[in-house]
Amino acid sequence: MRSDSNEALVEIAGASFGYGRKRVLSGVNLRIARGDFVGLVGPNGVGKTTLVRAILGTLKPRAGTLVYGGGVRPRFGYVPQRGQLDTLYPLTTRDIVLMARLSHGALHRFGAGDRTAAEEALASVGLADRAGVLYRDLSGGLKQRALIARALASEPEALALDEPTDGLDLLSGHAVRELVRDLHARRGLTVILVSHALDEVAATVRSLILIESGGRMEVGPREEVLTADHLSRLYGAPIRVGKALGRVVIAPANGEREP
Repeated sequence: MRSDSNEALVEIAGASFGYGRKRVLSGVNLRIARGDFVGLVGPNGVGKTTLVRAILGTLKPRAGTLVYGGGVRPRFGYVPQRGQLDTLYPLTTRDIVLMARLSHGALHRFGAGDRTAAEEALASVGLADRAGVLYRDLSGGLKQRALIARALASEPEALALDEPTDGLDLLSGHAVRELVRDLHARRGLTVILVSHALDEVAATVRSLILIESGGRMEVGPREEVLTADHLSRLYGAPIRVGKALGRVVIAPANGEREP
């Protein structure tokens, strides 16, 4: 996939992935360049989460290869869906962000460097004044900002976001999308955005991974993958791709989705 850099973040060749006896993806071939902004789209159950886990290094290939640039796994910041975080305990927004500084599998006492990283991450997403507010009391959009701040506090080289605007209203979703775009531009982070919202992906990413039912994949620059032919095959109905107000617009060709 294209980027301002020719250096690969990760390269996958002829790989298959699965769980137990179940194979989810096979014949995976893709390359993500450092600094790229990649969208990952497809229906539920086709393997998007499996591919993200593979890229993050938490799921090993059953066959084929997965190699990181330079031979070393980069630092990833992962932003889960908001509903995956338990809000039963009265944790402040700062507490949530500090979680990123915990050493995996070890007791860890937060030091000055940890707190500085958390405060800087909160400031970078516009939540410096909400650091002491209980996370569970934040609006949906601000919770999403807090989760992005948590990922940033780990000082990552790449950021993976799972449906970051799902369930948000129009303005909150737009604000989160613009925040991610700004972080990509300012920090040079590689960004992997998982989304069901094709309009969101079309307006944001530079490269695209489209996974169809059965595991077939289309990989490449956004404008080469986000075509009427590919989307019509994906949804099993005629799809149009056009432009309005300077943005890509995607809609059923007959004005409504076929049953």
